[in-house]
Amino acid sequence: MQKKGRQSDCGDGDSSGLPLARVRRLIKETENVNMVSAEAGILISRSTELFLELLSQKSGVHMLSSNRSKFEYQDLALCVGAEQPLAFLRDVVPLTVRAADIIDGLE
Repeated sequence: MQKKGRQSDCGDGDSSGLPLARVRRLIKETENVNMVSAEAGILISRSTELFLELLSQKSGVHMLSSNRSKFEYQDLALCVGAEQPLAFLRDVVPLTVRAADIIDGLE
């Protein structure tokens, strides 16, 4: 039995968490993309949902290991820094560095 509001694994895409029209519009903003099939939009939408779910689960491990119940940026940054498959996000989600540490490094 499925929870109410959740998409089935063999779903038809109608109950996706991300708005399909927006996903398709974002895809079309790519220079060389003129049209997006309905199936492609559904697959990209679902793939994005799964990726975000995985990212939040792995980041949650860092939060719990710090004995906190509030999710913080550092949890996400530590996850991205520690997980090799997420290495492509390291430029976008860098570890935070204090300004004083940067200044000390310049001297």
